[in-house]
Amino acid sequence: MRLLWTFGMFELAKLLGFKTPKALAYAQKAADFHKAWEMLQVHLQAAITFLVGDYQQSTRKSGLPPTVWGSCNTWLVWRLPIDHS
Repeated sequence: MRLLWTFGMFELAKLLGFKTPKALAYAQKAADFHKAWEMLQVHLQAAITFLVGDYQQSTRKSGLPPTVWGSCNTWLVWRLPIDHS
């Protein structure tokens, strides 16, 4: 939970009702396995939805049919730094 805390889990915890600093620390420690697992599932589902939606929009704009390999290539090209030297 601590690894993903800065990548959106903090905001997700606040949306799920962990509002006080003590409650947020409890969520970050993942003391309750069931709540931690639920938070992780929500976080991963949101990330997948974001990535698939982004790829779907890019294929509509380009006119190319969506494919598994196309989604992998789009994700890699979008995130990898390009060396122009």
